[in-house]
Amino acid sequence: MRSESLSVPKDCRTLLKTPTVCNNIVNVPPGEYIHFGIEKGILYMMHQSTLPQNLDVLPLMINIDGLPLCKSSNSQFWPILMSIDLTKYSEVFIVGVYHGTKKPESVISFLNALVEEYLLLKKNGIIVNGKLIKLELRKIICDAPATAFVLSIKSHTGYFGCNKCLQKGKYLRGKMTFPKLNATLRSNESFRLQLQQEHHKGITPLEKIGIGLVSNVPLDYMHLVCLGVMKTLLMFWIGKKGRNSIKLHDNYIKEMSKTLRVFRKYISQDFCRLPRRIEDIDNWKATEFRQFLLYTGPIVLKGKLPKEQYKHFLCLHVAIRILCSSECISLNMYAKRLIEYFVVKYKKIYGKEYITYNMHNLLHLHNDVLLFGKLDNFSAFRFESYMSKIKRNLKNSRYPLQQIYNRITEERNLIYNKKKLSLLQDDDKSLIYNENGKTYTYLKKIIFNNQIISLCQRNNCVLLKNSSCIMLISDIYKTENNNIKIVGRTFKSVSDFVHKPSFSLSIKVVDIHKMTNISTFDYEDIKSKCVMLPFNDKFAIIPILHNNE
Repeated sequence: MRSESLSVPKDCRTLLKTPTVCNNIVNVPPGEYIHFGIEKGILYMMHQSTLPQNLDVLPLMINIDGLPLCKSSNSQFWPILMSIDLTKYSEVFIVGVYHGTKKPESVISFLNALVEEYLLLKKNGIIVNGKLIKLELRKIICDAPATAFVLSIKSHTGYFGCNKCLQKGKYLRGKMTFPKLNATLRSNESFRLQLQQEHHKGITPLEKIGIGLVSNVPLDYMHLVCLGVMKTLLMFWIGKKGRNSIKLHDNYIKEMSKTLRVFRKYISQDFCRLPRRIEDIDNWKATEFRQFLLYTGPIVLKGKLPKEQYKHFLCLHVAIRILCSSECISLNMYAKRLIEYFVVKYKKIYGKEYITYNMHNLLHLHNDVLLFGKLDNFSAFRFESYMSKIKRNLKNSRYPLQQIYNRITEERNLIYNKKKLSLLQDDDKSLIYNENGKTYTYLKKIIFNNQIISLCQRNNCVLLKNSSCIMLISDIYKTENNNIKIVGRTFKSVSDFVHKPSFSLSIKVVDIHKMTNISTFDYEDIKSKCVMLPFNDKFAIIPILHNNE
């Protein structure tokens, strides 16, 4: 192009405005830290999305976690990530990142830039599109080791490691256990005054921010339940942990893996990963454990686990589904009782020595739901996705901090509007049909709660509000008045997969050969999208609780 006398740069770095120097790296022993800034991150995010016009206070959540960069060395990042704490905003931006071969020695030096900038912005606010908006940090979301670090408290493996209650742990068979069900709860005031001195290692700089360091540090169910409790249960069942008496027969394990492989062609596109073999559990990600717990597990395990253990697992399944659903407040006490039963029975089935930090904190999970709503409102899934993006931005192991600075700067120099999922899009239209002087536009797909509903087998099953009917959609069209209609058949016979424990969004069983005539419903009649999985000669219908983030 330059040979044709066109004025174009010789290098892509000119177009991307890649920085030539990186002057804002500071020493944070034993590594280095770079601060991108809260205000710059928020302003960049505002170019990507539109905030509600009546918004006066911008709620924020923060995530801090360690990120190993490679397996051959101890090189690691400790990113500080933020997200806007609103239902329809799941985007994440980076505030700062530390790099070293160990985690930062001092939480004060690590969080100093964050705390100073936040206090200034909290006082003065931020101008967005000519409007002054106040900032409010509402949630600090971390796993157990990161929580202990940023709050300057004892590790989750310590005697006073629970950050939700005052219980002193009991060391049993090489593990720190927390056997009490109803220990006295911590309060923000008791934490600030350090009334239980054994719990604290120092004073965290986060106290200056002025939020509750007990109530506003909710338990993250991605680490606690999915990577914690659910993974441990599977390890018991396949014989990688615990007594041989609770291990499933090898033939059962193979059958479970076979069933999961069959499910692959039925899993909707709302799941970022397709089911993998049980034998690959060491490589499973958090989303796969969530998928097993909330969706596939009850079907896969039926007839494989002994009845007592199966009922025990169902208690966890139903409790977490409740806490992930819109009924998390109204059925909160029911979920609490199910979890209490699960923990008590867990001691008898798997052993008292396994009532460790994760299992114990199941008992506190419902309290965080009462404060913040369903579990996905304060889970680390959105932040974990951004972590993988950070690693992808590194081309090699040399100068990782400078690399991430360059990539973030390039991204923020390119202001663009991300394509948001609207109710329908132009490329979703398949044909326009005229009948009796009326025009109908037939659609390929529509969006419901950030989930795609289409005509293909994976994505055409929905639960209706009216009498909880389950429908398979065969057509979608828009009327002249822009009303969206769905056409399809409903099932004549719908029964519960299990009778106890159960609730309105539990698994249902239907016979695909017994369906009604074609009916038409409004888009507003949809209650939930469902995933439909084969079960014996019928199908299990499971309402989808999570949204794509």
